[in-house]
Amino acid sequence: MVTIFLERQPGPEEMEEIREMAAVINDLVIYTGKPYPGGLEALCRPLPEPSPEEKKRINYDIFHRVLDFGERRFGGVAVADLLMCSRAGVWHYHKFRTYFRMRNLCYILAVFEETVRSSDSVVCFISDALLNEALKRHPGVDIRFRPVPRPRPNRLTLLKWGLFFIARSLWSWLNSNTQQKVKYLVIDHSLRQTCLDLDTLKPGQDNYNLAYLFDRLDQEFAILSNVEIPRIHSDIPFRWERHYLRRSRKGIPVLFNEPVLLRAFISVNIRRELRGLVSGLVNALDLMAAEETDLTERLIIMHLRSLTGSSRYFLFKYLAFRKFFAGSGILSVGTIDENSPAIKAILDAAAAQGIRRVGIQHGTIHDLHPAYVFTPQDIRRGVIPDLTLAWGTRWKDFLVNVGNYPPSAVEITGQIRSDIIPRLLESGKDILPEALRMKGRIVVFASQPQRDPALRRQAAFDVFTAAAALPEIHLVLKPHPAERDDEPYYREIARE
Repeated sequence: MVTIFLERQPGPEEMEEIREMAAVINDLVIYTGKPYPGGLEALCRPLPEPSPEEKKRINYDIFHRVLDFGERRFGGVAVADLLMCSRAGVWHYHKFRTYFRMRNLCYILAVFEETVRSSDSVVCFISDALLNEALKRHPGVDIRFRPVPRPRPNRLTLLKWGLFFIARSLWSWLNSNTQQKVKYLVIDHSLRQTCLDLDTLKPGQDNYNLAYLFDRLDQEFAILSNVEIPRIHSDIPFRWERHYLRRSRKGIPVLFNEPVLLRAFISVNIRRELRGLVSGLVNALDLMAAEETDLTERLIIMHLRSLTGSSRYFLFKYLAFRKFFAGSGILSVGTIDENSPAIKAILDAAAAQGIRRVGIQHGTIHDLHPAYVFTPQDIRRGVIPDLTLAWGTRWKDFLVNVGNYPPSAVEITGQIRSDIIPRLLESGKDILPEALRMKGRIVVFASQPQRDPALRRQAAFDVFTAAAALPEIHLVLKPHPAERDDEPYYREIARE
């Protein structure tokens, strides 16, 4: 049997070659995740998936390989320390992405290994540099590697974001609202969803994680509205929402991140320091690449080198906020999603100025979550927040026993989003929409944008199937905020 893997779209000459092979080889199979080549549909199959058991094994194996890699020593220095630029932990900026990149790559390799064993000949058309490196260990495989050119920047997105950046910077300077001394800062960077106002119980668009915390802030607090740079190579449009120009929330001042970045951009000293940090980072990655490593380590290093552009941005953001925090008098910075790189860069800058960092649990935590599992050495490096607010005992126990958090660094506060429940019970108000009344027992399915497409689809399919078998319940789908454009996706699964 001859097997062809199409990880990328073949060019015209390559397509002609594939058609010639199909004309003379009886036992030919084409595996592809791309649109099926015209005229060859009968030979095409979707890319196989590893079994659930194999996926589980890969997940745990890669998770621990990535976690341990932070302590791998090159030149006598651990990776986490080697990639520590000033107080900015670049390894921890990319640990989350590295885990998922390696895991998904290993899914493909697991299927590929099985295919090689069952095929007389294998031809691979690929564009992924890491996949190309991994397949080199199979000398009998015909690899047709051709990098796909990066798409051009979306000019409309660039224009809209550029105007947005200028507008927020000017609006901030023209409407200064921080005459009082701010002692505590809370970062607001969530997408908006419909929430009930804690006072009026009326629905409105707000930060679905922190709205009720914001309602309790006093005049010693300010809110930092942090809007990230959009993905300029994506077709997804940049959305300019009304709340982006609000300078206060119920009397609490709102600061914008754009003036902070702009001041840093025009600073000669910061640009000079940034060049030095990036140069040191590149040298550290070169040192790692020059040493003898196994395949997984080599792939991780290649991945980290490919993220140099992202690292440069996070380091710039770190320097910008370090400058902002210097002499600010701010005592603490609180936020959800505290270990994501764009937010962690701000918290690292706060730590560099002696400001306490407070993380707020906003979602489930488990033993395959790279953002909440650290090594004991990481704790000594100070990479976690000084205090993490957890939902309950179960979550604190996990952070302490699995994540290696010190017990004194975790405080149980409950889930902020549930603060609306006592108000609803007090009011006796029926908040259900008319369409849901008298529907029987309501079950809410809060979906997740899983990075494993097969798992994501299977989870929704299983929930819908179970609900259909229970006529006494009424299922309501509550999409994750990152899925706000995915209603057609779930409706298709429901119809199926």
